[in-house]
Amino acid sequence: MTPHLLRAPGASTTDRVRLEPYDHVTYVFDVWHVLAPTRRSVVRPVRPLRVRAAVRAAGKRRVQRSALWRSWRVVEGQVAFSEDVVEIGLAAYHAM
Repeated sequence: MTPHLLRAPGASTTDRVRLEPYDHVTYVFDVWHVLAPTRRSVVRPVRPLRVRAAVRAAGKRRVQRSALWRSWRVVEGQVAFSEDVVEIGLAAYHAM
């Protein structure tokens, strides 16, 4: 399974991009459908786990992975990567 590619301002939606020197590209992925699958046929990953990125550059044999210290740690019961996540009902109650 791979994360879904999402549309976002300033983000690319193509699967392959040719970059010139000093160019960059931004992708936005929905990783939660992989971390917390709703189908019973899909085995949920064992937690805690770390989410890292990987990229393969053209002409290179090895995959370049993101640094381990920059990875996102996912623990049991976590529903978002934001530290300030509150339930929607509770947020609406506070806004009233």
